[in-house]
Amino acid sequence: MSYHTHVDFQFSDEPPIDSVLDRARIYLEARGIYAVDDLLEDLRAGFEEGNGLFNKFMSHDFEGLMEHVSAGFPGITFYVRGMGEEYGDVWLRQFADGKTTARTGPFEDDE
Repeated sequence: MSYHTHVDFQFSDEPPIDSVLDRARIYLEARGIYAVDDLLEDLRAGFEEGNGLFNKFMSHDFEGLMEHVSAGFPGITFYVRGMGEEYGDVWLRQFADGKTTARTGPFEDDE
C-alpha cells in the first residue's frame, strides 16, 4: 500500500531548522518510526523549501510530531497544510507551545 501526502509548512518566525530536526528525531525514535534519517531529510527539505512529499506519514502523524516540536520553540507558530491521495484528505493544523491551536479536516466524503 502506498500513501503520499503533500505538505506545506509555514512559520510565524524562522525556527532554527537543525534544532527543530533534533526535537523531531527524539519524537520519531521514541515511537519506533521506520527510516528516521530519511524522514528527517524529507522534513529538512520541506521546512527549507516550504513544502514536501511524505510517504505513509499522514495528518495524525504530523499532529503528534509538530506538537512535540512546537513545545521546544515557544513564541513560534507552526502552520502545516496537507493533501493526501484521497480527494477529501485535505487538512490544516496550527501549532504553538506544544499544542494544536487550530485543526481543520481531513474531510469525509458525504456520498
